[in-house]
Parts: sequence; structure tokens; C-alpha cells
Amino acid sequence: MVNSWSIKKISELADIKSGGTPPTTVSEYWDGDIVWVVPTDITNKKSKYITKSQRTITKLGLENSAAELLPKGTILLCSRATIGELAIAAQPMSTNQGFKNLVCHTDTDNEFLYYALQPLKTKMIEQASGSTFLEISKTALGDIQVLTPPLPEQRAIAAALSDVDEYISALEKLIDKKRVIKQGAMQELLTGKRRLPGFEGEWAKKRVGEIGYPYSGLTGKRKEHFGKGSAKYITFLNVLTNTIIDIKKLDFVDVSEEEKQNPVKYGDLFFNASSETPQEVGMCAVLLEPLNDTYLNSFCFGFRLTDTEVDGLYLSYFFNSNEGRKIMVLLAQGATRYNLSKTNFLETVIALPNKDEQKAIAQILFDMDAEIDALIAKLEKAKQIKQGMMSELLTGRIRLIEEVVDNAEDKRS
Repeated sequence: MVNSWSIKKISELADIKSGGTPPTTVSEYWDGDIVWVVPTDITNKKSKYITKSQRTITKLGLENSAAELLPKGTILLCSRATIGELAIAAQPMSTNQGFKNLVCHTDTDNEFLYYALQPLKTKMIEQASGSTFLEISKTALGDIQVLTPPLPEQRAIAAALSDVDEYISALEKLIDKKRVIKQGAMQELLTGKRRLPGFEGEWAKKRVGEIGYPYSGLTGKRKEHFGKGSAKYITFLNVLTNTIIDIKKLDFVDVSEEEKQNPVKYGDLFFNASSETPQEVGMCAVLLEPLNDTYLNSFCFGFRLTDTEVDGLYLSYFFNSNEGRKIMVLLAQGATRYNLSKTNFLETVIALPNKDEQKAIAQILFDMDAEIDALIAKLEKAKQIKQGMMSELLTGRIRLIEEVVDNAEDKRS
């Protein structure tokens, strides 16, 4: 154990308070001024602080339930369903019975405890019990041990991790802002509502079947054919989640020379042919690098352009835009699972600018994507740094307040 640090139970660091729900049939108990948090309010938030909830209760509702008005700074801890999810109350509030709420003692910094509890989520789940759903009891939670430094060092650790959290939050907000800007640009540029300088004139209307032809993905393959062999294939998720195929995420498949399969080519477009929702049918990705001995998964179909005046990247952005999504939703057929009618797809008419304008629009959107991807990479690195800091700071391997260590050594000598 680290000098001057001690091992304490959660019950020694904070008072544990449960929540409650007023009778839902009494209207006077609801829609008041008191924030009333349920687990989904925690799992959907992006900040470590929580300020509001989907539902609120009245003072009368609070008095007629097991809920308590918790002070600002209380750690709200989900004790069932999403066990171990955390938030800090940014104002006085209450919760339902899906929480064990921690009101910290005077010698415990609430933000330090918030960070110290995060690595203990697995431990909480292990200590949970129940037949209908898992839940960790007040006693079991209170018995979980936390390695705890003196209060000044708790505050220093919390401040360091809070700085990283603020940086992460700022990056997330910037990414969200850039995505909104890109969506707006797509809506304007891909519909002709805004024209780029130097471009004018009417857009040509073309039937999809006039600009290329579809082909099928892998056929006749069973489970044992995948994950081995020298050939590669583009996965369903690679098509579903990208505008441009990520060639670093190809999987292996066994394809013999005698087989009649359709190898993919540079410039091909790929569409998923079915989905559980009509909104996700016909998502599009384009291949912008030459690949050898590579095929498409059997749940998607390829589309090979024959019209030299059409740019594949532009089309990929178009079919993934709001305008393209409207087309695919109309083409989706089904009840529980939706399928894309290729026949109707080929008959669909779309408006296209000339190729130079297509390329200019696609380049602008590509540059926006590149900027967003760079920010996402920076965000992931920041999250990794935070995890490393937590591992070092919460175990005392790195100390932030030297005088704490010095004082502890003086007392021992």
C-alpha cells in the first residue's frame, strides 16, 4: 500500500442513500420542480455532471415516496441494469430506486470518488445478485474497498483527471459541431441549393440503370469458408459505416480459382441490400483503391459505373445524404426486415451536376470528413491518456502532492 494511503470501504467514504418512485397514478406528484433521475438519464449523458432529467416530481411526490432530495455533489450510481454507471449531481435532485447514491463525508472529495469508482464497475457487477435482474445491494456496495489518499491528494488527482475530461468534452462538442456543419453542406451542395463558384447550368437527370450495373456479392459460401484463405472480402459493416471502404478492415475468405465470383474493382459502389429499419437500407460506400483477389460480402451488392461522367465518391456522399436516404426509404420493402428492390433502384432518377462539379463537391465533403477523422483520432488518444492517468494516479504509482509524501515520511521517522 502507498505511504499515507489507506484502504477504505465505500461506506466509510460516503453515506449511501437509495431512491424511490412516487405513485404514477397521482398527478399531483409529477411534473414539479424537483429533478428525478432514472438510469437512462445517466447512460445518455455526455458530461460527468447531470443537471436535468426526462421527468420531474413535486415536493408532494418527494414526501410520498422513498426518494430523497440529494444535495449538490452527490454521486448517483446505477445499482441495477447498467450497474456502475455514474454521474455527479450538479444541483439538488432525487432518483428512482435504480440507484445507490453516495453523499460523501467531509474527508472524501466527491470528484475523486467518482473517478475511483469507475475501475470498480466489474467488481460491482460481480457483487450483484437477483433472478429477474441483477442489482447490487446497499450492503454489498458499501463493502467494496477503495484505495484512498489523504484529502489534499484526492483533490489534486480529481483536478488532473477533470482537466483531461474537459479536454475530451471540448473535442466531443467540436466533433458534433463539425458533423452538423457537414450535414448542412451535404444538404445544400448535393441538392443544388448552393452552387460552388464557377459552376452554373441545369443538372442532368439520369436513371440509375443508365450509369452502371449491379452485381452480387459472394455466393455459395458457408461459415467454414471465412476467416481463412488468401482472398479477402469487404464486410457488411465496412459498407454500412463508411462512405469510403476502409481497406485496412478486410477479412479473409477461401475462394478457389474455379469459382465464378465477382471480384471488386476500383471505383465500385457497394450497397447493403437489407436491414432491420428502412432508414439503414441501401447505405453506400465506394472503393477508391485498387484491390486484387477481393470480393464483396453476400449481404450487399456492388454497382459498377459505366458512365464516365459520373464520380463514384460524389454518388456515395449523395446516397448517404438526407436526400439519398429519402430515396432508399421509399425503395425499402418489408415488415419486420426491409429489403432494397434492385429493380426499382435501377429505375430511380437522380439529378447530377457535371463531373467537374461532382468532383468539387465530393472534395469539399472529403476534406470535412478528413478533419472530423483527425479530431476523432485525437479524441481516442485523449481517452487512452486518461485511462493511463487513472491507472497511475488511482494506485499511487504517480504522486501529485510531494508534501503529502514528505509529511508521511517525517511522521514515520
